[in-house]
Amino acid sequence: MKNIFFFMALAFFTLGFMETSAQKNPYQEFKTVDGVIIDYKWSNSKPLNRSSPLELRLRIRNTNGHAVKVVFTVDFYMKLKLTETSEEVELCILPGRWKTGRTNGVYFQPENLTNKQLRSDDFHWDINDMTVEVTETCEDTGDGEEEEG
Repeated sequence: MKNIFFFMALAFFTLGFMETSAQKNPYQEFKTVDGVIIDYKWSNSKPLNRSSPLELRLRIRNTNGHAVKVVFTVDFYMKLKLTETSEEVELCILPGRWKTGRTNGVYFQPENLTNKQLRSDDFHWDINDMTVEVTETCEDTGDGEEEEG
């Protein structure tokens, strides 16, 4: 019986900590392109390890009344010099829905930059080569990847 109470207390503590951590680091709006809003936040790749590598997590929201195909790359700069470019990302998002961070693979962890560099004033990131195209529907929508808005 003691074990049950211990695990319940541990579960409540862990959930409370995760909720508190999420509230401390909300998404911030980055830009809007053709009815698609891109928000971002920086998070540690391992939630309970503050020294783990930082990763950029995006939330991409479709405010249009139709599905869209969004294509883009993420670029990282140090002292205005391009240091890394992500692979091209292609997402299909239904109207009024979004794709978020780790849930949908919309996160980026620089390979060649330290956390100290990412926090410095010399660091900058941007979304480039972005296109938003109207599409009839998204083919793969039954797997729970999309979240409702």
